[in-house]
Amino acid sequence: MPEDAQTSNRCASTAVEEPEPQTPPPPYTETLSVIEDDETFCEELVLWVRATQQLMPNPVPLEDAGVIARLCALPDVRFTPTLIALAGADCLGLDVLYDERLLPRMAALQRGHLRGTFLPYARRLPGFVERDFLRELRDYTAAHPAAALATARPVIVSMHTVTRQPITWLWWPYIALGKLTLLDGDPGIGKSLLLTQLAANLSCGHPLPDQDGVPTLPIGGAHTTVMLSTEDGLADTLGPRLDTAGADSSKVHVLTGWVDGHGDTHAFTFQHMPLLARVLEEYQPKLVVIDPIQAYLGSGVDMHRANETRPLLESLRRLADQYQCAIVCVRHPAKASQGSKAIHRGLGSIDFIGAGRTGLFVEQHPSDPTLVLMAQSKSNIGPLGRTQVFSKAEGQFRWHGVSRLSAEMLAGAGRGPDPYAFLEAVCWLEDRLQDGLPVPSTELCTEADEEGLSSSTLRRAKKALGVRSLKRGDAWDWQLPSRRVILMPEPLQSLGSLPPLVSIENLQVNQMVSIREDDHTVPQAPAAVYPPLDGPGEEAPPDDEASDAPEPIENMEDVQEAHAVQAPQASVNGEHKPPRFCPRCHRLATWRVRDGHFACHNCSAHVRGR
Repeated sequence: MPEDAQTSNRCASTAVEEPEPQTPPPPYTETLSVIEDDETFCEELVLWVRATQQLMPNPVPLEDAGVIARLCALPDVRFTPTLIALAGADCLGLDVLYDERLLPRMAALQRGHLRGTFLPYARRLPGFVERDFLRELRDYTAAHPAAALATARPVIVSMHTVTRQPITWLWWPYIALGKLTLLDGDPGIGKSLLLTQLAANLSCGHPLPDQDGVPTLPIGGAHTTVMLSTEDGLADTLGPRLDTAGADSSKVHVLTGWVDGHGDTHAFTFQHMPLLARVLEEYQPKLVVIDPIQAYLGSGVDMHRANETRPLLESLRRLADQYQCAIVCVRHPAKASQGSKAIHRGLGSIDFIGAGRTGLFVEQHPSDPTLVLMAQSKSNIGPLGRTQVFSKAEGQFRWHGVSRLSAEMLAGAGRGPDPYAFLEAVCWLEDRLQDGLPVPSTELCTEADEEGLSSSTLRRAKKALGVRSLKRGDAWDWQLPSRRVILMPEPLQSLGSLPPLVSIENLQVNQMVSIREDDHTVPQAPAAVYPPLDGPGEEAPPDDEASDAPEPIENMEDVQEAHAVQAPQASVNGEHKPPRFCPRCHRLATWRVRDGHFACHNCSAHVRGR
């Protein structure tokens, strides 16, 4: 065969053996942009960028408009961790945070999410300067006011789809679950002591005071408290206070800070809000105490600027609502000024009390330095409660009834040129007329003058208390009116929610009322804490003289004031021990044996023995 023919055949054979050209696969960026699952997209994007970072200086994925659009379409909870991962040293670095294509999406972040989540994680990036980043973000927002709204989506809720539910109270009507409460008061006045006692009551399931100042409101068992406290030492102050209050310390937890991956300890601030969310998720508390709130705002927040404090307060509100706990924030008051209102007395922006659904104001009793008044200055979710009084004598807490002094009287509104004398006159007149009987005005003026109270100050106190003047011949009597009626929701939704009580509208005068032994609708306090009491000097009747027959009741107030509960009886022969705390004065008691009874050395209350 000729050589030319052989060459021609080889070429033809080679042409036949060559495969047909195949269509190249689509770029991986197209595959990324069409991934529907957000979590899968985020993981694949970060892995691809880390892999291509070693091959080329500018990875291809973020040069694709489809990948950028898919990244910007992520919700905040996905966008933030993905962008922080891309800004790491093993990915794109900090330059990605200043990418003009991503700035509109970062400008659209919720302010609370930006301050509470994005920035705390961004601070962990080496070389990140928060001030420069925020300046860049502000400059972009100012230059492109409409760009921030390009990716925004309005959230609309139709009210017919909202399921109605009553407010659940931790302590009616002062503190509610799922809400913020502001507690204002001077340093050393007793705010922390009050909240420690509240945590102790919750830890043991003890009831809280009602509107008569008597601990009868049930809380449905023991509950957990989380405290954030920078002013009191745990070992020498907070711990002993809890022990004195009889708390179950295993149900009281204190957030003191956080530890990073390198083992370094940092102070907690509201810039680390996700850490607080993790604490609430783990311990499920019913009460969270932040004492004081200004210690946790962070160095970059001015507490006098509402636009800086409201996002943080909104984050707290969301946590309270999500975990159904009551968050109580403690503040120190600003300087008092003549005519100021109670809601204006707290330090910082008015937005603090505006964000709280209830506000409490703690002030020293004007005539007794061992007593403290807790008045309610605000409530958006119920009626204003009566002013509770508690004692802090010798560092021990004890409930001490209620007072007619209001938050406005305590804060300074309408108190005249001598506020202290006015408050002292109010307390003296209230105590003098507390039995509700008319007293001659001349007699009262004489006694007030002996106490150093002027006639004009006494009359201002009379007006503040609403004392009635009654004509009796040629003389006038003063009589203290009944306390204002505070309507309780029926049924009251609280930690210890109980079935509604039977209506007493149909009871007749002198009708005999009895309580069945099998009736479990009445809350029973712990027997070891609230045993039955005898008044000072009273003797218990012999067992053979006791009778189960109900007696006629002349006054319904006697029924309302009876709070005795059955408990194991104490004994002086060693079979039983007296309670550690007196059930009448609620103080740590030293018991004396008197005629077969244990007698409290504080208030002389008697506990019957066998």
